[in-house]
Amino acid sequence: MDQNSEIEMADSLSLEAPQEVDALNHDPDVVKGAPVFPEPMIFDLVRPLGARKGEFEANTLALLPLQGRRYNVDWAPEIEYAFANGYAIELELPMYNGEIEAYKLALQGTFSFNKEATFIHGWQWIGEYILDGRILENSFLYLMGYDIGGGRSIYNIVGPRHNLFDASAEIPNISEWTLLYNFTINQKVNQRTILAIENNYAYHVGVGHEFRVTPQVHWRVSEFFNFQIGGGYQWMLQQHSPIIATRLIRDF
Repeated sequence: MDQNSEIEMADSLSLEAPQEVDALNHDPDVVKGAPVFPEPMIFDLVRPLGARKGEFEANTLALLPLQGRRYNVDWAPEIEYAFANGYAIELELPMYNGEIEAYKLALQGTFSFNKEATFIHGWQWIGEYILDGRILENSFLYLMGYDIGGGRSIYNIVGPRHNLFDASAEIPNISEWTLLYNFTINQKVNQRTILAIENNYAYHVGVGHEFRVTPQVHWRVSEFFNFQIGGGYQWMLQQHSPIIATRLIRDF
């Protein structure tokens, strides 16, 4: 990306009129000129990169592994708020069936985007305290969205995760460092519908690999509601199974 095509944050994050709503431009309330690409359903963002100050969202993700006779649900209600142009915070409460599993906080910032509105990138920090084992996770991620033309876009999320835990606790299948990589490709079908394939990869150093692939559909139900659903397969450290995932989103 050459110097002339990039917009500095001081200029690009100005208060201008919102963009027109459609399914690919998922959220209308972004700063002038910022592209908004569909977010991954499972490993989502803290508001779109370039979000306008005051943007607020509540959503819930549910993930159901189809293994055995008794199904257990991982689900997580969360709220997201843009406290400044291009910067947002998230509070999340990961649950396992009816029990609280962890407490999660995330911060996100936007680096810049180009004048053609085909590229945007930023960063994300995720802090999570897992109650079982008293594990403190810190993830440091680079985010990049790109329009490849023809109604298609991609999202890349990559970075390390550090796990702080009591080595004497004998927690199974845990490593101090994990490398995360998430790749999603999206295809706009019409003004309300997007098809996507999300790939989530994790390498737990010295322990092993995890991978999940989830084809999915994003549907803008109304001006304020989005619904996403998908199904795929996951290869986890302790289990391999088909999965069903869904997310309901309410914009404010």
